[in-house]
Amino acid sequence: LHATDVFPQDLADESFRALQSVDDADWHLSSSSTVDYGDNKGIGHFYHSYRGRGVDEIKRRLHSIGPHMFPGFQAARYTESGHIAPHDDSQMFPIQATDENRSERFPAGKVMFRKIAIVYYLTKDWRQEYGGRFVDLHERERPQAIGPAFNSLVAFLVPRVHEVERLAAGCPPRLSVF
Repeated sequence: LHATDVFPQDLADESFRALQSVDDADWHLSSSSTVDYGDNKGIGHFYHSYRGRGVDEIKRRLHSIGPHMFPGFQAARYTESGHIAPHDDSQMFPIQATDENRSERFPAGKVMFRKIAIVYYLTKDWRQEYGGRFVDLHERERPQAIGPAFNSLVAFLVPRVHEVERLAAGCPPRLSVF
């Protein structure tokens, strides 16, 4: 599913400004070299994540799409060379005791499996030459690329193979919540 003009313009603009104002120290590098995959090499990737309170309203609204599901949203900032190699978003994880989303229904220790993935885009004036498109590889012979248009989202059932194209030199940051 690809949807445009997802939220009211003022909410999208407010969320964009909130992400732009996040201090650099609050963005945490996520890359193949910073994530411990155990004996597995893992999935090649490079971006910065933010799990702070600055985009709580967008996370709440995204959660309303599947309110019976466990919400695990974070913001992402991709910069030059940022990307994620082909992967299918499959994930199994226990809910941590420190997770702000734990509840009676989703207690600490409960093992969860990702079922739906949502990517919400908050970058204005993105151009194709910047790269950074979501590429659906479900049908390998006919990949479908979707640009990260402002206030749009992509949602899909997991597992589904996709990637984020490498960002070009000199491009602005690509902001999203997923």
